[in-house]
Amino acid sequence: MGSSKKGRAAPSLTADQRKEIVGLAVAAGIKAYRDEATRHRKEIYDKRLHNTKLLMKNYRDLKEHADNAVFDASTAKDEDVYEILNLMSEWVREEASTVDSIKKSAARTKLIMDHINEMLQIYRAACERSKKPEDIRRYNVLYDYYIGPEDLSLEEIAEKYSVDTRTVYRDIRDATARITALLFGVDGIFK
Repeated sequence: MGSSKKGRAAPSLTADQRKEIVGLAVAAGIKAYRDEATRHRKEIYDKRLHNTKLLMKNYRDLKEHADNAVFDASTAKDEDVYEILNLMSEWVREEASTVDSIKKSAARTKLIMDHINEMLQIYRAACERSKKPEDIRRYNVLYDYYIGPEDLSLEEIAEKYSVDTRTVYRDIRDATARITALLFGVDGIFK
């Protein structure tokens, strides 16, 4: 009558061993949760930074759109909508939804541009108060590249401020990160 392996019980763990295993499992779970939360915050920041870059890249066009929109939703009158509907009925069958879309687009663009302009003013004031000369240069580089009336190239900006084009790239990157924080508040900061 040989001994059967099926009947053997696994060796039992001591209370200290069980505590250690539970502690390791909890620590691993907490680390995984924190890693996922960090990844998620970075993903949100990256998306906001990307959006800031798009807003800055399209600043001149958006400003022109906001300044010259035929339809201003905040000051529209009923007869304005009626006139636009009549005008657009020649172009589109669903004029009501088209007018609503135009109205929302004009209002959103104006609101976004007002917010961007206010945050740019705050950024400029902060740069002017700074004791670091590179801060005001960063604002000026950002302004010259994205906002100013002239569409200057990176090389022209580098020459204007007597810096290398790599410095211009860095200035744009750093200024865009600061603008992201201003535009999106705490959600525009990743740490």
